[in-house]
Amino acid sequence: MGLGPGAAPVGIVLAAAPSSAADRDGSFAVDGVGNLACASLTELRAQPPDQSASARQAVASWVDGFLTAANGLVVGAFDHTPWQSAEVIAAKLAGYCRDNADMAIAMAAAGLLASLGEDRLRATEELVSPRVSGRAVFVSPSTLEAVRAALRGEGDGPGAGSTGSFDPDFSEALLAFQQARDLPRSGLPDAPTLVRLLG
Repeated sequence: MGLGPGAAPVGIVLAAAPSSAADRDGSFAVDGVGNLACASLTELRAQPPDQSASARQAVASWVDGFLTAANGLVVGAFDHTPWQSAEVIAAKLAGYCRDNADMAIAMAAAGLLASLGEDRLRATEELVSPRVSGRAVFVSPSTLEAVRAALRGEGDGPGAGSTGSFDPDFSEALLAFQQARDLPRSGLPDAPTLVRLLG
Protein backbone atom coordinates (compact mmCIF):
# COMPACT_ATOMS: atom_id res chain seq x y z
CA MET A 1 0.00 0.00 0.00
CA GLY A 2 3.01 2.26 0.40
CA LEU A 3 1.86 4.12 3.51
CA GLY A 4 4.53 5.63 5.71
CA PRO A 5 4.57 5.49 9.51
CA GLY A 6 1.52 7.17 10.95
CA ALA A 7 -0.35 7.25 7.66
CA ALA A 8 -3.73 5.65 7.20
CA PRO A 9 -6.06 5.34 4.24
CA VAL A 10 -8.93 7.69 4.96
CA GLY A 11 -11.52 5.32 3.46
CA ILE A 12 -10.83 2.73 6.14
CA VAL A 13 -10.72 5.09 9.10
CA LEU A 14 -13.55 7.49 8.36
CA ALA A 15 -15.46 6.49 5.28
CA ALA A 16 -17.63 9.59 5.34
CA ALA A 17 -14.81 12.09 5.84
CA PRO A 18 -14.45 14.64 3.08
CA SER A 19 -11.73 13.88 0.55
CA SER A 20 -9.99 17.14 1.44
CA ALA A 21 -9.18 15.64 4.85
CA ALA A 22 -6.24 13.74 3.34
CA ASP A 23 -3.67 14.17 0.59
CA ARG A 24 -4.42 13.18 -2.99
CA ASP A 25 -3.34 9.59 -2.23
CA GLY A 26 -5.86 9.32 0.61
CA SER A 27 -3.19 9.36 3.34
CA PHE A 28 -3.07 11.57 6.39
CA ALA A 29 -0.87 12.03 9.44
CA VAL A 30 -1.74 10.32 12.69
CA ASP A 31 -0.74 12.21 15.81
CA GLY A 32 0.11 10.95 19.25
CA VAL A 33 -0.43 7.45 20.56
CA GLY A 34 -2.20 6.33 17.39
CA ASN A 35 1.12 6.32 15.58
CA LEU A 36 2.59 3.63 17.86
CA ALA A 37 2.68 -0.02 16.85
CA CYS A 38 0.13 -2.33 18.43
CA ALA A 39 3.00 -4.22 20.06
CA SER A 40 3.45 -1.16 22.31
CA LEU A 41 -0.12 -1.51 23.57
CA THR A 42 0.33 -5.24 24.15
CA GLU A 43 3.50 -4.58 26.17
CA LEU A 44 1.78 -1.81 28.10
CA ARG A 45 -1.14 -4.04 29.08
CA ALA A 46 1.32 -6.71 30.29
CA GLN A 47 2.69 -4.26 32.88
CA PRO A 48 1.08 -3.96 36.31
CA PRO A 49 -1.63 -1.26 36.15
CA ASP A 50 -0.02 0.76 38.93
CA GLN A 51 3.18 1.03 36.85
CA SER A 52 1.46 1.97 33.61
CA ALA A 53 -1.56 4.05 34.66
CA SER A 54 -0.56 7.27 32.88
CA ALA A 55 0.35 5.46 29.65
CA ARG A 56 -2.91 3.49 29.75
CA GLN A 57 -4.81 6.75 30.26
CA ALA A 58 -3.02 8.28 27.26
CA VAL A 59 -4.12 5.40 25.04
CA ALA A 60 -7.68 5.52 26.40
CA SER A 61 -7.86 9.28 25.80
CA TRP A 62 -6.57 8.92 22.25
CA VAL A 63 -9.11 6.19 21.49
CA ASP A 64 -11.92 8.28 23.02
CA GLY A 65 -10.93 11.15 20.76
CA PHE A 66 -10.79 8.87 17.74
CA LEU A 67 -14.26 7.48 18.44
CA THR A 68 -15.66 10.95 19.14
CA ALA A 69 -14.31 12.17 15.79
CA ALA A 70 -15.88 9.16 14.08
CA ASN A 71 -19.22 9.92 15.74
CA GLY A 72 -19.08 13.41 14.25
CA LEU A 73 -17.77 12.50 10.81
CA VAL A 74 -19.44 9.23 9.86
CA VAL A 75 -22.83 9.80 8.26
CA GLY A 76 -25.56 7.79 9.95
CA ALA A 77 -23.73 7.42 13.25
CA PHE A 78 -24.65 9.21 16.45
CA ASP A 79 -22.65 6.92 18.75
CA HIS A 80 -20.45 4.00 17.65
CA THR A 81 -20.14 2.70 21.22
CA PRO A 82 -23.57 3.15 22.84
CA TRP A 83 -23.08 0.51 25.54
CA GLN A 84 -19.38 -0.29 25.47
CA SER A 85 -17.47 1.11 28.43
CA ALA A 86 -13.92 2.39 28.15
CA GLU A 87 -12.78 -0.94 29.63
CA VAL A 88 -14.65 -2.92 26.96
CA ILE A 89 -13.18 -0.79 24.16
CA ALA A 90 -9.68 -1.10 25.64
CA ALA A 91 -10.01 -4.90 25.86
CA LYS A 92 -11.30 -5.17 22.28
CA LEU A 93 -8.49 -2.96 20.99
CA ALA A 94 -5.90 -4.94 22.97
CA GLY A 95 -7.19 -8.19 21.49
CA TYR A 96 -6.98 -6.79 17.98
CA CYS A 97 -3.46 -5.52 18.69
CA ARG A 98 -2.31 -8.92 20.00
CA ASP A 99 -3.19 -10.39 16.61
CA ASN A 100 -1.71 -7.46 14.63
CA ALA A 101 1.45 -6.45 16.50
CA ASP A 102 3.03 -4.47 13.64
CA MET A 103 -0.10 -2.45 12.86
CA ALA A 104 -0.35 1.15 14.08
CA ILE A 105 -2.81 1.67 16.93
CA ALA A 106 -4.73 4.07 14.65
CA MET A 107 -5.31 1.32 12.10
CA ALA A 108 -6.32 -1.10 14.86
CA ALA A 109 -8.80 1.50 16.12
CA ALA A 110 -10.14 1.81 12.56
CA GLY A 111 -10.61 -1.96 12.45
CA LEU A 112 -12.38 -1.83 15.79
CA LEU A 113 -14.60 0.97 14.51
CA ALA A 114 -15.52 -1.07 11.45
CA SER A 115 -16.44 -4.04 13.65
CA LEU A 116 -18.77 -1.84 15.71
CA GLY A 117 -20.73 -0.61 12.70
CA GLU A 118 -23.96 -2.52 13.24
CA ASP A 119 -24.12 -1.76 16.97
CA ARG A 120 -23.98 2.00 16.59
CA LEU A 121 -26.82 4.34 17.44
CA ARG A 122 -27.95 6.17 14.34
CA ALA A 123 -29.72 9.00 16.20
CA THR A 124 -29.82 10.38 19.71
CA GLU A 125 -31.95 8.52 22.24
CA GLU A 126 -32.88 9.50 25.75
CA LEU A 127 -31.23 7.05 28.13
CA VAL A 128 -33.35 4.90 30.40
CA SER A 129 -32.31 3.72 33.84
CA PRO A 130 -33.36 0.17 34.71
CA ARG A 131 -33.25 -0.40 38.49
CA VAL A 132 -33.10 -3.58 40.53
CA SER A 133 -32.65 -3.69 44.32
CA GLY A 134 -31.35 -0.13 44.51
CA ARG A 135 -28.83 -0.57 41.65
CA ALA A 136 -29.26 1.11 38.28
CA VAL A 137 -27.57 1.34 34.90
CA PHE A 138 -28.07 3.81 32.08
CA VAL A 139 -28.68 2.41 28.60
CA SER A 140 -30.43 3.46 25.42
CA PRO A 141 -33.80 1.97 24.50
CA SER A 142 -32.08 0.47 21.42
CA THR A 143 -29.60 -1.31 23.66
CA LEU A 144 -32.44 -2.72 25.76
CA GLU A 145 -34.08 -4.03 22.60
CA ALA A 146 -30.79 -5.59 21.46
CA VAL A 147 -30.47 -7.27 24.88
CA ARG A 148 -34.07 -8.51 24.67
CA ALA A 149 -33.43 -9.96 21.19
CA ALA A 150 -30.14 -11.56 22.28
CA LEU A 151 -31.82 -13.15 25.30
CA ARG A 152 -34.51 -14.57 23.06
CA GLY A 153 -31.82 -15.92 20.77
CA GLU A 154 -30.25 -17.65 23.78
CA GLY A 155 -33.62 -19.09 24.79
CA ASP A 156 -33.79 -16.86 27.88
CA GLY A 157 -36.00 -14.11 26.43
CA PRO A 158 -38.33 -11.97 28.50
CA GLY A 159 -41.94 -11.32 27.60
CA ALA A 160 -42.69 -8.92 24.80
CA GLY A 161 -43.11 -5.77 26.91
CA SER A 162 -43.13 -2.40 25.24
CA THR A 163 -40.20 -1.24 23.17
CA GLY A 164 -37.33 -0.08 25.33
CA SER A 165 -39.07 -1.02 28.58
CA PHE A 166 -37.53 -2.81 31.52
CA ASP A 167 -39.92 -4.77 33.72
CA PRO A 168 -39.68 -7.63 36.26
CA ASP A 169 -39.90 -10.28 33.50
CA PHE A 170 -36.92 -8.69 31.76
CA SER A 171 -34.95 -8.62 35.01
CA GLU A 172 -35.79 -12.28 35.71
CA ALA A 173 -34.64 -13.27 32.22
CA LEU A 174 -31.35 -11.43 32.81
CA LEU A 175 -30.93 -13.15 36.19
CA ALA A 176 -31.44 -16.57 34.57
CA PHE A 177 -28.93 -15.72 31.83
CA GLN A 178 -26.39 -14.41 34.35
CA GLN A 179 -26.72 -17.43 36.63
CA ALA A 180 -26.41 -19.92 33.76
CA ARG A 181 -23.17 -18.28 32.63
CA ASP A 182 -21.57 -17.59 36.01
CA LEU A 183 -21.91 -13.83 35.63
CA PRO A 184 -22.53 -11.50 38.55
CA ARG A 185 -26.28 -11.77 39.27
CA SER A 186 -27.65 -8.24 39.09
CA GLY A 187 -30.77 -8.68 36.96
CA LEU A 188 -29.57 -5.61 35.06
CA PRO A 189 -28.06 -5.11 31.61
CA ASP A 190 -24.71 -4.30 33.24
CA ALA A 191 -21.29 -4.29 31.58
CA PRO A 192 -20.39 -8.00 32.06
CA THR A 193 -23.82 -9.03 30.78
CA LEU A 194 -23.71 -6.70 27.78
CA VAL A 195 -20.28 -7.97 26.82
CA ARG A 196 -21.47 -11.58 27.00
CA LEU A 197 -24.72 -10.91 25.12
CA LEU A 198 -23.71 -8.24 22.62
CA GLY A 199 -19.93 -8.15 22.67
